[in-house]
Amino acid sequence: MNTLFQPRQWSRETWLAILLAIVATNNTFWFTFNFGITYYLSFAIVLIVLIFQNNKVVLSVGGLLFWLAGALSIISNEYHAFFNPWGRLAIFLAVGSAIGPYLRNRPLMRMRASLFWIMISLSTILTVLSMFGHFLGFSKVFEKNSYLCGLFSHPNLFSNIAGLGMLFSCWYILANLPNLNRLGKGKFFLFMVPVICFGMLVGTASRTAVVAALAGLTILGFLYMQQFNMAKMMRILCGLVVVLVISSPYWGPRLNILRKKNAGTLTELDTQSRARYWEIGWNGFKASPWTGNGFCVLSDEMIQAGMNFSNKGGIESGNSWISILFMMGLPGAIAMLIIVQNGLHGLWLLWKKDKNISMLLTTLCAYISLHMFGEGYILSAGSYHFLMAWLLLGTVQAYQYETANLLPRPFHSVPPTSQNPTMPGVF
Repeated sequence: MNTLFQPRQWSRETWLAILLAIVATNNTFWFTFNFGITYYLSFAIVLIVLIFQNNKVVLSVGGLLFWLAGALSIISNEYHAFFNPWGRLAIFLAVGSAIGPYLRNRPLMRMRASLFWIMISLSTILTVLSMFGHFLGFSKVFEKNSYLCGLFSHPNLFSNIAGLGMLFSCWYILANLPNLNRLGKGKFFLFMVPVICFGMLVGTASRTAVVAALAGLTILGFLYMQQFNMAKMMRILCGLVVVLVISSPYWGPRLNILRKKNAGTLTELDTQSRARYWEIGWNGFKASPWTGNGFCVLSDEMIQAGMNFSNKGGIESGNSWISILFMMGLPGAIAMLIIVQNGLHGLWLLWKKDKNISMLLTTLCAYISLHMFGEGYILSAGSYHFLMAWLLLGTVQAYQYETANLLPRPFHSVPPTSQNPTMPGVF
């Protein structure tokens, strides 16, 4: 039974998900203080509470191998102390185990599913609020380049949130299509939501997020057409085109910023510089293919080559997939492939029993996978990007292993029944 929008029936897992959502969202705003170590402790405490609530915990093979690969990469390499790989691995274990597909029991899966619906709904709501904040002068803008930040601290952060919000709002329209006639004139405002998200996304001038979001939208349309006829799809597309045309005076000028950024006239982080980071990362992997350079560590050669990092040890490789290769070597890459394969298998099984949720999760996983080609956050446990990437995989696992209608379904979806049970997956 869905209780996510019924506060009187909220379970302990739902309350813990709300707590984590507040902590995680707070750290994204430009006008709030950062929780610092409290952020990591919150996830660690929730993890411990839910493990003790039901001690029948299953550890995934991919997760175990990923942890061991991280530890092996640290033991096998020398590194500068400010990178603090053991501390970063501990944080990764705490946050990743709470939200990702490494450990599972019923309380953990219920919490992850609740947290997912809360975070993905917030991504849409906060993107729309960012538009109002922009016109009211409250939203943040990078003065030098006029990149939109919305309510958030950085345009790259806002771009990911806006991309997620756009895809979620489009999915919501499709999944609830039979009920839209009840809204009357309110349908126009509902169709405006993905357009607003798209306008905000373009305003951030993030090429990676724009391309990933458009690819995700294409996949969403394809999956939708597997269930319904082309006529309905064309009517929806025509409606969105009309709204896009009406709203073009706002988002149209923002395309000029995106074009200038792509030409390298607004920022040093043009396509060529990002390709240079990829080349440095690939060379780092070739120099140490079996153990990598260390979990969240750069070798001296990579530092001298110009890889981007901060004096606190934070690294921006420009590509999450390459980060795994040069930091953790082949063992980390193989473990990640196992995790991804399990996720794909879970999506395939979920498609058989709940096409609506599978359609959303598949679309978002495709979006995040493409987004990771332009941002190196997969091991950065303190970032919003990290949270959403691993939470998606954790949510896929939760719905894959659901054996009764126990997980939240706050939007139109077909729950599993005794005639349509959860199918076992590869784990």
